[in-house]
Amino acid sequence: MVLRVCLDVNVWIAYLLALQHSRVGTAPMRLVAMVQACAAGTIPLQLMVSQEMLGTLERVLKRQGLPDHLAEGFPHAVEGLMQVGPEKLQPALLTAGRDQLAMTDREDAGVLAFCMADRVDLLVTDNLSDFVTNDSERRDTQRVSRRDGTTRQLSVLIHERLDGVSLAVAHPIDAVLWLAAGFRPIPASLRLRYP
Repeated sequence: MVLRVCLDVNVWIAYLLALQHSRVGTAPMRLVAMVQACAAGTIPLQLMVSQEMLGTLERVLKRQGLPDHLAEGFPHAVEGLMQVGPEKLQPALLTAGRDQLAMTDREDAGVLAFCMADRVDLLVTDNLSDFVTNDSERRDTQRVSRRDGTTRQLSVLIHERLDGVSLAVAHPIDAVLWLAAGFRPIPASLRLRYP
């Protein structure tokens, strides 16, 4: 069964920065490699992205000083990865849903609404707190060491609707760990793994 994965804009930016500085093996680099392969081990992966996210990615890249042809070309490459996935999908245009979510950031609400509407299984982001809602469930996953010697507590957010649609929102480090081990981050499995 295909696992639908959405990489937040910050993960794509982190990937490009790692590429620019030749930092191989980072979580964003590994995630993008899995998406390019359309699989993580035996789990088939389908990249999911919305038109709005592609537009945001282009704006961020231009704001960071990338030449227009690169800032415009990279989102097209991301779109191409979605189109060659197992389900061969086109980026969705979300027209409603964000206003029903009690979130302060309208753009993040759009990402969450898109993920729920298009039945994304896993949203990967470095800004987990941006996707907390009143009905999301948080589970601590692991503590990781930072370069400066401090530690950071990672967690996963579980969003579930009454109709059975669910979404896990996780940090890139957790996502890579799970996917590399063949672990599907569905609510029941996450609750067992992180009681």
